[in-house]
Amino acid sequence: MKLLIFFLERRRALVHCSFCILYFSVFFALNWRPGGTNVMHTLTLLLIGGVGIGIAYQIYYLLVLAYRHKKPLLATFGFFIGFSVIGAIGYALFIGSENKLSTEIVDHAAEHTVWNYLLFFAPWYIHLAKYGVIFYFAEKLLFEKLDVWLSRYWPDLIVPVATFAGFNQLVPHFFNNLMHLVFERLVSNRRLKPVQLAHLSNLVKYGTVNHFAPVRKLAPLEAEIAAVRNMLAMEEGHRVGLQVSGCVSGLQVPPMLLLSIAKNMIKHGEVLPGGDEALLEVRVEDTSLHVIGMNGVRQTPGWAVQDGGQGLQHMRQLLKAIYGNLATLHTDTIDGCFYLYLRIDNLNPNNHGK
Repeated sequence: MKLLIFFLERRRALVHCSFCILYFSVFFALNWRPGGTNVMHTLTLLLIGGVGIGIAYQIYYLLVLAYRHKKPLLATFGFFIGFSVIGAIGYALFIGSENKLSTEIVDHAAEHTVWNYLLFFAPWYIHLAKYGVIFYFAEKLLFEKLDVWLSRYWPDLIVPVATFAGFNQLVPHFFNNLMHLVFERLVSNRRLKPVQLAHLSNLVKYGTVNHFAPVRKLAPLEAEIAAVRNMLAMEEGHRVGLQVSGCVSGLQVPPMLLLSIAKNMIKHGEVLPGGDEALLEVRVEDTSLHVIGMNGVRQTPGWAVQDGGQGLQHMRQLLKAIYGNLATLHTDTIDGCFYLYLRIDNLNPNNHGK
């Protein structure tokens, strides 16, 4: 159980352990001698396999340096340095000297020039480097899928990794949807009423301020509710009733939290069965925030599955990172209705930073 909890808390490490196990399994399967092996041959395979996985992860971290840290020239320089150092060590160990390791894979009776070695080493290096590229692009996809699966079965044990602790995924997620909405309104044949245009302008202003301004952990709850009112008022065709009770002054929440809930109700939801309007209730009791959402379910995959949807996944990660066990988010689909309940206890900006 302790090992399970360890990997749940370090899910990215679990993904990379899976990469390494798969790599070594394939490597030994392709290079194992049919008639058996000896200790030196096994050690040689371990050495070459270790160098291979090292090259793959060298490329992986160079891609991180180039794309995430915006240093492509330094990454290119690192690629050639790694190629030169590993190539020189390989030549000295297997070609330049005859030893127990080199005799397992090199015929020293034949002549081996530096040029012939380079013609062999360069394609071999490139072949292993492509695994680093695969690791880099597969990591995000596998990590997100693993997070969805684990959060569904062990929600209390999931601890978000550091990348989510300092970055609100809801901000770019909502901003992309907002830009799509603006473009849709611009190319639509339906003219916006002046009041709708005013609401859209206020919504775009709030969205761009949070997207382009310096990253902030929390935003005023009053501003978030005002943005929700703008969104609901602009979308006249969607019947979503907003109810606010309690004192919201002075309290703060993560930017785009309530907006993302309202956006999902409009984008994926319908009126309640029977024709009643959908409901979004925001209630403050002392320093606890309660958000209750009820709407009909539109026939889309993200809302057909409980806990599904990328937006909900981002919400869970963000709430866990900022509030820990003080925040709970429950969702369920019952009899054609989607229910959302969010509770944040001790909603005090001084306790959670800005």
